[in-house]
Amino acid sequence: MGKVLDQLRARLNAVPAVPPSDRLREAVERFWVSKQFETFRDAYLVCFGLGLSHRLGGCLLDDPERFQAVLVGIAPWRNQPRFFRRCYRGLMHSYFSDGSGKTPHAQAWLALRTYLHQQRAGLVDQSGSSPSPSWVEIVREHSTLFTADPCARYAQKVFDGDRSEVDSVCGALGIGRDSWFQRDLFLAQIHHAVRLDDSAFGQQVLRLLGMIAPNQVLRDQCLVQILDRYALLANPQLHRELRDTAVDWWRNPWLPSNAARWGGVTPKAREMVSQWLKQDLVQAFFNLIAQDGQKNEKARVNFWLRYVHVMDTVQFALGPTAQHSLGALEKKMAGLITPMQGNNGAAFVMTMGPLVMVEFASMGNALYGYDRRRVPFDLMKPVFTAKNSLNSLKHDSREVWLKHQDGWENQFDACLLGFGLQAKAGGKSRAGGR
Repeated sequence: MGKVLDQLRARLNAVPAVPPSDRLREAVERFWVSKQFETFRDAYLVCFGLGLSHRLGGCLLDDPERFQAVLVGIAPWRNQPRFFRRCYRGLMHSYFSDGSGKTPHAQAWLALRTYLHQQRAGLVDQSGSSPSPSWVEIVREHSTLFTADPCARYAQKVFDGDRSEVDSVCGALGIGRDSWFQRDLFLAQIHHAVRLDDSAFGQQVLRLLGMIAPNQVLRDQCLVQILDRYALLANPQLHRELRDTAVDWWRNPWLPSNAARWGGVTPKAREMVSQWLKQDLVQAFFNLIAQDGQKNEKARVNFWLRYVHVMDTVQFALGPTAQHSLGALEKKMAGLITPMQGNNGAAFVMTMGPLVMVEFASMGNALYGYDRRRVPFDLMKPVFTAKNSLNSLKHDSREVWLKHQDGWENQFDACLLGFGLQAKAGGKSRAGGR
């Protein structure tokens, strides 16, 4: 008797298998034509097949009239819990298998969610003659599954590494790994993380990047939230991994050709990454490309980092040798490189306020500055360095011409200040260091 009782309990609490798709399709097609149920078996099958396409038309969730006819059709069994539970299980299957309101039949899906939330009480036999399976209690206890925020309850635990509760719920209710619920649970963890205080969130950024990197479908949506939150920190220090991830996935943030990739983030977050990248490129140019020696290049790096905040754009004119030496930098500089013809030199071109400034790799060259409205060269074409030649970076129409001689930093500062360009105090760009 004990063994038989255990078997009966197991059958009572077991998750009913989803009926074969051919049986579901046959029942859906019969209902599609008649708009009513001839038998309880058809009602039960159709509840499982709301999102199933068939040869007579779209799925039932695409047809408001037929979808409402399903809910009306199962109404006679709402006072018979033993039967209604089977219909409810079918409706839950359709609910968790569909697209979480992001499909053409979103309105019907939302109506289904409301119905499941409202009809939970009908799962319990108040007379006690039909004992409730364990999944009914889970439905009643986890009613937030049928609300606008179905995953919020589980987000913190899962983010902290505890999946016991959510796995138990998914197992009891038959929520598969391919359900929208798993996708929304992933997003809920990101949403939980970005609501942490500044200190706690900052400590999680590297982990968050590791979480989202493998998820090709959701990673852009998640990265938007991470960047926007990081930009709201009281003092958003340079985060190299965050910068490199964003640039690797979305490319350069200030180029018009990448505007669509960066369109989801706030202007503040986009500007933050722009300054980080400009800072990185300034350092790379003088440390890796320029050829005048470590001491001089360190001085120029420190000088120009103080002006990163006023650089609207930066571009590079590179000779063949400089281009071949880029290595991993080539990806970061994509869209910013113009070939330099005639020699193996290199130049750093900065648009700053009213000026376009040209700083050459070799300190033997002067700094050239031009009115940005009348620049004598076009960086969309190969450039030259022979003075006053066609498309040359060196031209007598310059507004600024300054040499790197003793005390050059003070002279450069004074000149730039005359054009309304003021350096950042402290010798660091706003992004700082990490």
